[in-house]
Formats: sequence, structure tokens, C-alpha cells
Amino acid sequence: MFSKRFVLFAVVVTALAVLFCLSGCGGSSKSPSVAVTASVTTVDPTDTVALTAAVTNDKTTSGAADGVTWTVSGGGTLSGTTTAAATYTAPAAASAAQTVTVTATSVADTTKTASATLTVPAKLTVTTTSSQLSATVGTAFSQQLATSTAISP
Repeated sequence: MFSKRFVLFAVVVTALAVLFCLSGCGGSSKSPSVAVTASVTTVDPTDTVALTAAVTNDKTTSGAADGVTWTVSGGGTLSGTTTAAATYTAPAAASAAQTVTVTATSVADTTKTASATLTVPAKLTVTTTSSQLSATVGTAFSQQLATSTAISP
């Protein structure tokens, strides 16, 4: 009688252990989340910006992180892309400022993304305050200039 109870007890404990492992083993049940960081948010035309991505709850069955894939919209290019970093190169200056979005998408869950918004200012415009410039060779010359649509030095 004791052995039948012991066997029944062992079967119940084993069944509970299997149920517990099926519901709790295999890591976190949370879905991945993505965050993107840019070294700067305003970039001169043709300059580069370093970007990094951090993904939480992003583990494969082997324990390695899947990371992200990168895309860019609004102009410019990405290079040196890895599953955790990328380099953005801004396009040449245009007559108007450009807003660029660089997006990192989780490899583990493609519905999880994060973006960094970058601004590429318009090309520099220099104007004078007078309509006619005149100077004499060998004498000091002074002219007021005004700039617009550029990043301050």
C-alpha cells in the first residue's frame, strides 16, 4: 500500500514539475523592446553620426542576442551596420532643412522598433546689407554679412 501511494505521489510531483517548467522555463515571456541613441541630433551635410541600439528581452534559445536591423528614410546612407550599431552619413546640403529618421527593428520581434530623428540643415546662405560693394586696393575694407539656414559655429 505504501509503494502505491509513493508511486502516485511521485507521478503527481513529476506532473507538477513538468507543468511548472512548461509555463516558466525558457526565459522571460516579455517581448523585446528597442531603444536608439544618436551621438548628435543635428548633423552638417555629408558629416556622419554614430548610432547605437539597445534591445531588452532579446535572447535566442542559445542565449545570444538577436539585435536589430537598420533602415533610413529622408535622405543619407547607413554604413558599418551591425546588430547593435550603425553610422549615418548625411546627404549634401539642400535649399531646405531635411528631417531624417533612422529606425532600428528587433530581429526577434519585427513589430518592435525605435527611431532617432536627425536634422540636416539647409545649405548656408550669405547675404550683404548693401547692394553694391566697393573697396580701394591698399585700404581697409569692411562689409556686414548675414547668414541664414545653417548650424551655428
